[in-house]
Amino acid sequence: MKKIISLSAIILVTLIMSGCGKATKPNIAEQGGLVPAPENTTATPVQPVVPSEADVIPQTQPVTISIQNFAFSPSSVTVAKGTRVTWINNDSVPHQIKGDSFDSPSLAQGESWYYVSNQAGTFNYYCSIHPSMKGSVTIR
Repeated sequence: MKKIISLSAIILVTLIMSGCGKATKPNIAEQGGLVPAPENTTATPVQPVVPSEADVIPQTQPVTISIQNFAFSPSSVTVAKGTRVTWINNDSVPHQIKGDSFDSPSLAQGESWYYVSNQAGTFNYYCSIHPSMKGSVTIR
């Protein structure tokens, strides 16, 4: 029993002593990236920056637009020049994508068609079979 008490006392003393060492200052990553303000300065609140549409970074990965429930989803996309934009018909009826710069064949359920452009601009399109279905592709 004395051995257990002695061993417990040694462990307790070791734990207390290990906590008494010189504290180290956490690095920036441990502080969540925050840097303390210099002393004797007045902090100025920072206003959040809300990007305008002109600041939106265009999508560079291929983009897929789903045709479903007689709608394009998403109905508008912004992509970089040379990005492949693919439409896939998930409806049970045919659809045909028509724009000023492009015109797909009639797409049956499960069929897809893609368009690639290196010309900047906003290109509106619609389904020539169902003209109420509309969308746009902005190329930057």
